[in-house]
Amino acid sequence: MSGRNIAGLLAVLLLAPVVPVEGQTARVVLDALPDSRVAANQDFAEREILNRSARDDNRITVVWDGEAYRWATRENRELIYRGGGLFGAHHAFVDPEGGGWIKVTDQRDFPELLRLDDGPNIQFYESASTGLTVLTYWGSASEFDP
Repeated sequence: MSGRNIAGLLAVLLLAPVVPVEGQTARVVLDALPDSRVAANQDFAEREILNRSARDDNRITVVWDGEAYRWATRENRELIYRGGGLFGAHHAFVDPEGGGWIKVTDQRDFPELLRLDDGPNIQFYESASTGLTVLTYWGSASEFDP
């Protein structure tokens, strides 16, 4: 896949509107900025460390609209939520239509000795696909409230 094709895919994903849920104020569950992105398909993979502008442009937002979790930064797609794991720290939001998922690890309630590393307490990765091309973002968040 050429750089031009990757740029086109990014434009489609970034320009998708964030549609507010009619009649309700959505509660933000996750508002996160990615640090890096990998774009890949079977023939090509490219990793990029994002600058401040690109981090802002690729913000990840999940909201609860009172009835469902929604991927606000990906066409307001409905997400299935699952939480669990050690100290309830592992969370997954999955697009049942196959568009991707977000995994969050929240170490705020971990005893110090059990933390995965010295990094931020709330870490995530987002994997979004269009056709057979996948964009994966990694980063951290200061707020997370499922």
